[in-house]
This record gives sequence, structure tokens and C-alpha cells, in this order.
Amino acid sequence: MMSLSGKIVRMVALLALCGSMTGCLGLQLGTMKQGDMQWVHANTSGPRAGHAYLIRGFIGLFSYGIDRMTEKVGATGVEAHVFQEDQTQVLGDTILAKYKASTIHEPIVLIGHSLGADDAIKIARRLDAEKIPVDLLIAVDATRPDPVPGNVKVCYNYYQPSVFDWTTMVRGQPLVLEPGAKTQLYNLNIRKDRTDLLEWDTNHVNIDKNTKIHAEIVKHVMEICPTRQEWVAMHGATNLTKIAPTPVKAGSPSTQPAVQTISNTSAGAGM
Repeated sequence: MMSLSGKIVRMVALLALCGSMTGCLGLQLGTMKQGDMQWVHANTSGPRAGHAYLIRGFIGLFSYGIDRMTEKVGATGVEAHVFQEDQTQVLGDTILAKYKASTIHEPIVLIGHSLGADDAIKIARRLDAEKIPVDLLIAVDATRPDPVPGNVKVCYNYYQPSVFDWTTMVRGQPLVLEPGAKTQLYNLNIRKDRTDLLEWDTNHVNIDKNTKIHAEIVKHVMEICPTRQEWVAMHGATNLTKIAPTPVKAGSPSTQPAVQTISNTSAGAGM
């Protein structure tokens, strides 16, 4: 857990960066509103099976893009809710309790930006201790991440390392797997592997607002979360009577073929 002094340093750095960029780049700020643990369910009733839990970055104020991303994921028919990064422990415990109390588990999707990406991995590790799988984990510019545990089936990591290389606080880095993990891990450096996703002003503070990355994430969620009809065919009529008649469509996912860099090696020393 980050020390108080470390959080203060992070806040000062982000506030300084934000102050310098708000005017010239039109940076949009988000909210510090916390998520409601009553939103956590092992089974849902929407047009698609699965539940996406999205986690904002440090103090939430700089993660407006995570709120927009939540809306886009929800528009596909997947239940999606956003939480603060300081809710990591209680969110992990609540997901664990709800899934242990249910015999049928819809897909779990964890998505986070910056410190929220680090926290998404921590939640996955919490679930791994109880043998509960995470179907999809998506990190956007994780800063000081733990290794990805073996209960994660698929993990995409979108990051850009070449800005502010002097500190891990305001840049992303590749993820690594725990020893023995069979996770499909895709480290996608948008300044090298996926330059088609790079926008001229992309940086750590606004990468979560990148609409091209949003489209990629929506596409990945839809690949993991089947339609309700497909889910019923596989698992029986769970929640069948509660199905919404027609899914709301999000914007068209990117058709750009992904250049996937699979990694299970060390990311190098971080600060």
C-alpha cells in the first residue's frame, strides 16, 4: 500500500501536470464519487452476460475517461460500474463474497487506469486466493503493478512508456505474469506496437480518455461477454425472465487489427 508521503508526492505531480495541461489541451476532469457495493452481482440480467468493474486512477479526479468508458461498455448490454481506487479492498472482498454465494458465475471483467489498473490486478489476486477466475483484465497505463495472477484468463495492457520516463508515477509499463500463470497477456505499447492508437497529445493523465483505446476495450469486453441467449444456451435459463428486449449499441469497435505483444518476462526495474 502506498504511504501517505507517496500519495502526497503523486498528488502534487498530477496536479502540476494537470494545471499545465488543462488550458492548452482542454483536459476534462472527472468525479471523486465512490461506487456503491450494492452494484456488485455474480449474475446480471442485461442483454449480455458478465459484469465489468472499472476503477479510476488516483483520487478519481483525473479519470474522466473511465467514467465515459463505463458508459460505453454498459451500452453494449454488459453491466458496468465505476469505482474509486481507494475502494479496492472492499470491492475485492464484495466481489469475492457475492461469487462465493452463487453457483453460477457470469464473466468478471476488471478495467483500470493508472493506480486503478494496479488495483484491478490486486483485486484479481484477491480472487485468485479463493480460486475465482477473472475472465478479462484490462490495464491502461499501470504504474506499479503486481504480477498478473494465474486466475486471469486474458489480460490486455495498453501503455505508453516514453513520456516522463524519470518516474513511474506518470507513465505506464509492461505487465508480467506470476510464475506458472497461463494467462494470455498482451502488452501493447502504443508508441511502438499500436501506434494506430496514439493521439498527438496522449499522456498518462489523458490516455484513459483516448477514444481509440475505448473502442479496443469495448471490443475485448464483447468478445468475453456473450449475449444473454448464448449464455442461456450454455448455462440454462438463469435470469431469463429479466432479459432486456434489445441491447443498446455502443459506437463501432475499432476494425484496426491488433498488433499483440505477448509477454511473460520481467518489465525491468521501476521507480
